[in-house]
Amino acid sequence: MKLKGLLLTAAVAASANVMATDYYVKPGNAATGNDGSSWDKALTIWDIYQNEAVAKKVEADSKYKNGDAFFFAGGTYYPTLEAGGVPQRIYRGYIFVGGCDPTQGPVTTWPTYPSATPTIFSGDLNADGVASPGDARSLVNMRLGSKGMNTAEDRYTVSDASLKPLTFHGFEFKCAYNESEWPSSEAADAMTGWGALSVVQGWLELYNCDVHDTYAAKASGMSVYGSLYNLRDCRFYNNHAVQTGAALRVNINTDIRYSRGTVERCAFYNNTLDDRYGAAIALTAGEMYIVNSTVSGNTAYAEGAGVVANGDKNATRKLHIINSTIAGNTCNADPTELYKTDAETGEVTNPGSLVGTDLRIAADANFNMYNSIVVGRTDDGTVAYAPIVMKDAAKGEAAPLFEPRCEFENYNITGSCLPLIEADKWSYIKLGTTNSMQAANTFAALFGEQDINASADKVLVPSKTYIEGLAAQEFYPPYVADVNTYAAQLATEPLFATTGYQVPDLTVDQTGAKRNANDDADYCPGAFDAFANTTGIAGVQAQKPAAQKYMYNLQGQRVNDAYRGIVIVNGKKVVK
Repeated sequence: MKLKGLLLTAAVAASANVMATDYYVKPGNAATGNDGSSWDKALTIWDIYQNEAVAKKVEADSKYKNGDAFFFAGGTYYPTLEAGGVPQRIYRGYIFVGGCDPTQGPVTTWPTYPSATPTIFSGDLNADGVASPGDARSLVNMRLGSKGMNTAEDRYTVSDASLKPLTFHGFEFKCAYNESEWPSSEAADAMTGWGALSVVQGWLELYNCDVHDTYAAKASGMSVYGSLYNLRDCRFYNNHAVQTGAALRVNINTDIRYSRGTVERCAFYNNTLDDRYGAAIALTAGEMYIVNSTVSGNTAYAEGAGVVANGDKNATRKLHIINSTIAGNTCNADPTELYKTDAETGEVTNPGSLVGTDLRIAADANFNMYNSIVVGRTDDGTVAYAPIVMKDAAKGEAAPLFEPRCEFENYNITGSCLPLIEADKWSYIKLGTTNSMQAANTFAALFGEQDINASADKVLVPSKTYIEGLAAQEFYPPYVADVNTYAAQLATEPLFATTGYQVPDLTVDQTGAKRNANDDADYCPGAFDAFANTTGIAGVQAQKPAAQKYMYNLQGQRVNDAYRGIVIVNGKKVVK
């Protein structure tokens, strides 16, 4: 993946308008007592942990404040030194910047990613290079409190003004191993420290990060419980779980703990489940936007190897898939062992590996898909196993937050129509007339011999010729004007209108290249625009990095707009 420049959320960018402090951090396995003002006086993560353990939720008692930036030197960090251990809980919204090079002096311009000096959070305490017994259980533990997220009246607001996002820029997280059984009750205390990255009733954001080689019963890569989250330009791979969400699992939805967030320009591949569902992504409760992302090459035992919106019947799920590719995910169960037909009713249960290999929508999730590709993959590349399954009885909730609906909006490609739909579900399924849903849409027809694991960019490039052939059959890709209209609608959704989350740029594909900007020309569905990128992956240009927005005085200290004198902005001196 060509990782882009830093794109800060509105919440993080706003912190630049208050006086914040920069700190420098180097690898080390004990607190130093240093002030962190320079590389020579650098902290370790244990200094940060020590502060959090003492101050806890009391901001006035904390040496470090919301919005403070910590510049991490390249190297390997061990957030806990205890086998099976969980790192100290972080309460505040810090900005962690990885990949810094101390030989370059004070940080005046953030690194570009991937960095030549990568910063790694590792749980590999036994140094065998994989997630295994003896390693740390978790690498990040962010939690605020039981009533910090939102109110019963508005599930999208943050009721505690002290809650800010803990953001990681340019980090690698690897080798967390959790051999514990999944908790019998998914309460906040039980979920704390579950997953290599754990956020419980808090706010966690990852930019240009890799999460890989982790193991747990569920949610081995990243676990989100009643929290805000934002993932951009990240890769999740080689994560392994027994059930439900090997790479990313999002859960819980009550009046004061409602999970919601975005997954943008990310790649999920080579994640594995021993059983079911959602080897890459599992949304069991809450709201998720998957935008300009690729989910491919993930494996489960039965159903939903790619993405699943599925869970307790009394919970609500709202899943949006926009400009994304979910294709080539596989279920390895023997279909003859999974298909079970009731001799009297003819009802088919547990359909398994012939349907829903890529996407499972169940328990009345509210779902819509816009300008995306969902296609299954088979060994011989000729048989189109249905990639989508929709099933399960209606939930018992009298007045659900979202009315059950399933909409395929604008131009989508799926390997076939909807393979398993219970009779009472057709009433809320909207297929539309511009979608191409047919058995001829095999993985080989759309992508040829591509293998996501062989591509440095972790994208699947659809065949321009094949899509043009569908257009000749009057399945028309959307115009840029259509996507701008849809983006305007997206901006009115509560997640963006209320929290200040940045509305994803739907005119930019996963690689950062601009989609076909001609209003009279079609562009391609999925995460990669074959029309705008006719030369393939090798010809893709990375998006220009965003302006940094921070200012520094000549001593390397960050200052706000009220400062007068010579400042450094994006590496240049400016007189204010």
